[in-house]
Amino acid sequence: MIKIFLRSGDTKMQEIQKILQEMVITHQIILLSDQQNSISENSNWQELPALEDSGTIIQGQQNILNYLEQLQSFKKEWDKFQSDSCYCDAEGNI
Repeated sequence: MIKIFLRSGDTKMQEIQKILQEMVITHQIILLSDQQNSISENSNWQELPALEDSGTIIQGQQNILNYLEQLQSFKKEWDKFQSDSCYCDAEGNI
């Protein structure tokens, strides 16, 4: 599951959350108070907003948007082959 870390009251993640919802990707938003010094007890990264996906950490809004763009491309390709329909290439080959 993708985890999104941000400070309470941060509106930067609205665009990112919207993208995840449109992609139908399960995600969890973790709000941190101003008193929390790190994102997790075991972390050495503190730049917010941040996104964690299967151990991969992405920090900063633009880096997160770039990561989600790559994820969208992967999901789009994956979805081609996950339906009950046949996939035909540009030449009509199955």
